[in-house]
Amino acid sequence: MREKGVWKLVGAAVVAVALTACPEPGAGPDDRTVDTDRNGMQMDGMQGMDMDRGAMQRHAEELDEATDRMRAHLREIGGAPPAEWPERVDGHVREVSGFLSLMRRQMREMDMGMGMDHEHMGEMMGMGAHEHHQMMGDMEALRAELESLQVASPAEVRDQMPEHLYRLERMVGMAEQSAEHMGSM
Repeated sequence: MREKGVWKLVGAAVVAVALTACPEPGAGPDDRTVDTDRNGMQMDGMQGMDMDRGAMQRHAEELDEATDRMRAHLREIGGAPPAEWPERVDGHVREVSGFLSLMRRQMREMDMGMGMDHEHMGEMMGMGAHEHHQMMGDMEALRAELESLQVASPAEVRDQMPEHLYRLERMVGMAEQSAEHMGSM
């Protein structure tokens, strides 16, 4: 079932490449077809290709579920006394790593090998280029923080955790915004 969805996306990409590479006979370089997305913005060629609605709905549902789990996890770990944080690090790392992996997978699927910039990927996720750039920076910082927390002393965990949880909270907020946007497509 999942393979059919992948082949459907691959097929859509091949058709889009063929249509972009083979303009109508006699069409000049300025006569290319311009796609208009749902927000009325124009995007040339491959950058205008959208994932199908079903895939975006699936992403929205997956992200909704993941953000709900992360909100519950944030309440749990944020509400725990700092003295308990060191013993909760392993479970925290598993939760956050799974969340970040889901987000990376979804972005790879949306990108479809096109190498989208922050503006176009942000647009697909319901945010601006600056927000998407910040989100990507936060994702890298969170991964590095998870690695650091795994080898940190209990005192270091207590020192590092508040800033880490703040960054994670911001990331979850961006993911919620993205899920809402994708679900409305």
